[in-house]
Amino acid sequence: MSVHLHVVMASAFVFASCVVHGFADLETLAVARASSLFLTTKAHSRERKSIFDRLFSATSHAFARKQVLGYRDAFTRWADAHTLWQRQCARTLA
Repeated sequence: MSVHLHVVMASAFVFASCVVHGFADLETLAVARASSLFLTTKAHSRERKSIFDRLFSATSHAFARKQVLGYRDAFTRWADAHTLWQRQCARTLA
């Protein structure tokens, strides 16, 4: 398989843009706006760009899966504590 560097680099730039999207702002004349990088690539050979995208984004997806599990645990603890608080309030006001 012939790999063209521009296809690999496009995948890397798109992934990097997604990673820093929430951390960097672009100052305009009016206000600060979120920065983004939009790229469209067309592979002239027969390689699939999605293969490279998958390689670059695997780490990000693993991190997101861990974050979701932590979020679910934290939300469950909060929901349990909130239910107890509601019951205590209801007893106090009754």
